[in-house]
Amino acid sequence: MRQINRDTQLMIKINQTRYGDLCKSMLSETPRREMMWVLCNLIIILFFNGCIKITNIEEDEGLVALNANDSLVIRTILDSNNLKYIKVKDVIKTEDSRVCFLDLHALGITKIPEEIGRLNALRALNLQGNMLRALPDEMFDLKVLKTLNINYNMLDSVPMVIGSLLQLETLTVCGNNILYLPDTLRNLQKLILLSLAENQLDSFSIILTNLKNLNSLYLGYNQIAIIPNVIINLCNLKRLNIEYNRIDSLPEEIGSLKSLEMLDLGGNRVINIPQSISSLQKLSWIILTGNQIYEFPEAICDLTSLTWLSLGGNKLTDISNSIGRIKNLVGLELCFNELINLSDSIYLLENLHSLLLSNNKLASLPDSIIKIEKLTNLSLDYNNLCSLTVELRIWANTYDPEWNITQACSSGIK
Repeated sequence: MRQINRDTQLMIKINQTRYGDLCKSMLSETPRREMMWVLCNLIIILFFNGCIKITNIEEDEGLVALNANDSLVIRTILDSNNLKYIKVKDVIKTEDSRVCFLDLHALGITKIPEEIGRLNALRALNLQGNMLRALPDEMFDLKVLKTLNINYNMLDSVPMVIGSLLQLETLTVCGNNILYLPDTLRNLQKLILLSLAENQLDSFSIILTNLKNLNSLYLGYNQIAIIPNVIINLCNLKRLNIEYNRIDSLPEEIGSLKSLEMLDLGGNRVINIPQSISSLQKLSWIILTGNQIYEFPEAICDLTSLTWLSLGGNKLTDISNSIGRIKNLVGLELCFNELINLSDSIYLLENLHSLLLSNNKLASLPDSIIKIEKLTNLSLDYNNLCSLTVELRIWANTYDPEWNITQACSSGIK
């Protein structure tokens, strides 16, 4: 079903057609389940854009619960052949509302009506991809709300009253124009996931005070220059993403994040990695692509749980001989550096599947590379590989054609 086109056509006809005639037409043309889905979307689009002001419906028209596959749960919708009117009372009830999940994403909404505060049972609200510049205070009366998605709107601030959503566990505010965070954000002590990526933030110290249950923090694509020492307070943090900011150094305190499993600092200005990072024994994924690192971080070699290490786009000229200690490493990405030599100890990475070395200055490869039996993805293109030993040439020729060894030969290997 071409739902979007149908919705558009229905909206065009809305001023020319009685609601009852409209629904009869829909019922005659559309399977019942699909009709309910289109109708549900139409009601929401028309109401939230101020196109309709509807009154209560008759009891004999049969209210039913609808759980649509596309994740929109509206607990009050009509299943009737003689639908005439729908009203806000039927979508937003006062005391006994059963609406628990409301998905209003990408509807072009510019304003949320204050009636939304009546949805006393609402646990998840999705407002992503609209044109909101402000949020009504009534929205923050939703005392049982656990998930709030306001990604990709036009907000320039997070309202102070957000601190009243004490049950909130997931808050995503990506892709707005947020300049600062309110002090009240620290009240959300049940918060587990917080995403503030793609805004204009230059600091995030406020959120580090009381959010001890936070396990995922996404701050990529902002203007952050410093990771504050008080990050030590996020003792349960598992995922930290601060990619594409202005960070040039990491505090020693980062080594106190003992639960950390994923660290993404790609696209910053980092020069050195502190020794304390070796304490992060649960860390399995590190992305340091696109920084200013000149020396291979020795401390990383002590991370026994590490499975993926990305150091592409830095200033590395060689790799530490200690790299062989990272026994669980599956992927090693070192493209776009200035590597001249590859450590002989590379063969000790017995679980390595992917080794990406393109766009460097490698003139040779260690014979020991042949011993990496699990290697399935090798990229060597755009180096200075003028010659290989016979053994390495035979080994290279055994690679599957879809690998990048062909381009490596054409750009360096003769």
